[in-house]
Amino acid sequence: MRLLALIGLLWQWARAMKVKRYQALFCGVAASTIVLAQAASADSFTVVNGQAVGTTQILDTAGDVGTVEAGGTVDVPAGHGIEATVDGVTITNAGSVSAAAFGASGIYSEDGNTITNAGTVTGGDVGIRANDGNAIANSGTLTGGLFGIRAFHNNTITNTGEVTGGWSGIHAWDNNTIANSGTASGGLFGIYANDGSTITNSGMSSSADIGIGVDNSNTITNAGIAEGGLSGIRGLDNNIIVNSGTATGANFLSAGIQAGDRNTVINTGTAKGDYGIQADESNTIINAGDVTSIGSGLAGIAVIDNNTITNTGAITSIGASSSAIWLQNNNKITNAGAATGVRYGIRSGSFNTVTNTGMASGNIGIAASSSNTITNSGTIVGSASAVHLVGTGNTLNLLAGSNIQGMLALGTGNMLNIDIGLSSAFAYTGTPTINTFGLPSHDSGSVVYVVDPTGFSTADEMVADLTGVVAGALDERFTAARSGPVAVGDGAEGAGTVAWLTALGSHRDQKADGLDAGFGNRIGGLMAGADIVIGDGWRGGLFIGAAASRMQTAPDSQAIDAGNYFAGGYAGFSGPGGFVDLSLTAGLSDFSSDRRVANNLAPGGFEHAEADYNGVFISPSATFGRDFSMANGGVVTPSLRARYAGLFLGSYEESGSAANISVGNRTVNVFELRGQLAYGLAPWQTENGIFHATLRAGADGVFSDGSIEAGIAGNPLDFAAVDGSDQILRGFAGFDAAYATAGGASFNVGTELGYDSNSAFTARAEIGFDMPL
Repeated sequence: MRLLALIGLLWQWARAMKVKRYQALFCGVAASTIVLAQAASADSFTVVNGQAVGTTQILDTAGDVGTVEAGGTVDVPAGHGIEATVDGVTITNAGSVSAAAFGASGIYSEDGNTITNAGTVTGGDVGIRANDGNAIANSGTLTGGLFGIRAFHNNTITNTGEVTGGWSGIHAWDNNTIANSGTASGGLFGIYANDGSTITNSGMSSSADIGIGVDNSNTITNAGIAEGGLSGIRGLDNNIIVNSGTATGANFLSAGIQAGDRNTVINTGTAKGDYGIQADESNTIINAGDVTSIGSGLAGIAVIDNNTITNTGAITSIGASSSAIWLQNNNKITNAGAATGVRYGIRSGSFNTVTNTGMASGNIGIAASSSNTITNSGTIVGSASAVHLVGTGNTLNLLAGSNIQGMLALGTGNMLNIDIGLSSAFAYTGTPTINTFGLPSHDSGSVVYVVDPTGFSTADEMVADLTGVVAGALDERFTAARSGPVAVGDGAEGAGTVAWLTALGSHRDQKADGLDAGFGNRIGGLMAGADIVIGDGWRGGLFIGAAASRMQTAPDSQAIDAGNYFAGGYAGFSGPGGFVDLSLTAGLSDFSSDRRVANNLAPGGFEHAEADYNGVFISPSATFGRDFSMANGGVVTPSLRARYAGLFLGSYEESGSAANISVGNRTVNVFELRGQLAYGLAPWQTENGIFHATLRAGADGVFSDGSIEAGIAGNPLDFAAVDGSDQILRGFAGFDAAYATAGGASFNVGTELGYDSNSAFTARAEIGFDMPL
């Protein structure tokens, strides 16, 4: 690629040197010898409709105005058609101005003048030639043997018409502003600018070589069409190229966009050629559009050294043996879009950094020579191989979400790292170093099996959340029994049986921790119960309930759905010295597990290992506390609750994948100690009832343990890194409210939010109704 770029630049330089010699001749001869050869008129002038003038029209005094009306003609056989020899004049043409001689310009201007053309201007060399600081507006037709418009420094050029030159349609040197919404065409450039210029094209700029070309430190914004035989848009160094239109290179080894060094290229439109985008060194390329290569053995985006590429669009190659993206050395690419090549999706030389969160596909998805770092959480597809590491010193990182379709040809002296959140059965060739970082895994020598342990590690959170939301609903019931509508009518709860119904729900959002991926756990259900007075200061009852739950890992590596059915009893004592609340919950859970397995030899890259299994759980709870009445009618209640939850799971075997696992019986234990301080606001009595509200906050200490025994492909899996005990500290705050009617019925709602030392956010809510019978 470097040789091809050099050949192109040498060709352009050779042609530029030839024309610069002509330019020197024209600058020296056209303004003196040729102009003097023809008699001329000076001062302001107007050529009216039907009038024909054959001499150069000269404006030599500041403030002069030269006008050629529609139907008027200035046709000079030797010399410029109109010549402004001073600053501050105005030229307006709606007719025809022609100067056909060698070296002549249809309109020639010095500095600081205003030129407006809505007619036709023709020059033997230049249609309009301007030195510095001129304002040129063309809505007509400009034609020059070399340049349609040629301007030197600090000019403003606006073209809504048609500009044509043998060399360039518009040719400008430094610090010019060019806006083209018409047509600019030339033999070498449609539009060209040297340094520090701004080109905005919403029309058509085309040439046999380069549609829009700039040298150094320019800005090109193309929303139209830039088309050339060699490149649609070409920038040498330190330019900003923004394309939201179409940039097309039409010939052999052409590029839609071609960049030298240290340019910024932003494409949201279409870049197409033998190369879609070709760049040398230290460029920044951002593509959110469509880039297409049609050349054999070439690439959609091809770069040499030290470039940075970000792709969120589509990069496609359709030529034989071509690549979507071709990197030589020390480049960085982030592909979040699609890179689709005939031979290679991404072809990498040496010392490149490749990050793929999108799709790379081809006969080989990603190929790398030596010392590359490839990090993937997207899709890599290869009909021959998904990844082919040719040399040594390469590192392939497969993260959660990786979809690999095709063999991993890993060679010798390379490294494969498999990260958390990815259950996999990856077939590979070669003798790489494989790291699974303590994840349960087995390497058969041709297939590496890895299990994401998150679904197993979450068993304690699942049972703690389920029994916790039940315990929360029972706490609401205990509080209602102590502070129910005793002040309203004869329906106090102490007088008889009370039946109740509660809807409950909880949510957990837990971040990744160690070898476990992040996950969410959601629960929703109903409870119903009844209680009566069972002794002096004692009240007890029974309840029954059901809840559905779903645990899903953040990278979608596993989902566990459960139907939970439970029942239990509760009793509370309240006396002058405090209160005691006791409960026991027992239940059955039916689990359905769906574990997504990345299998690079399976159609689509994924399989699902599924299993159904059962478990039983039990959860006793005891709370001790005391109410302290305040002078303002409020109540302060400190309390301490101890709770246990045990989950006893049966064995099971998965089916449906090449990486099914068998799991033995297991027990999960959770111990929780809660300290809480609640403040009950003074009751608010209305005509029809009493409103109670309570604010509370506290901390939970949670201790859990359990073990896992499992195997894959006839070999045991080591879960030691995720087995064992865990200690968590959680802070929480809650708000409870109840409205007790004069008839004895009560409506209540409770909420609680918490955050723990394992970076888990938890929330639960209950809404209920109770009625004395």
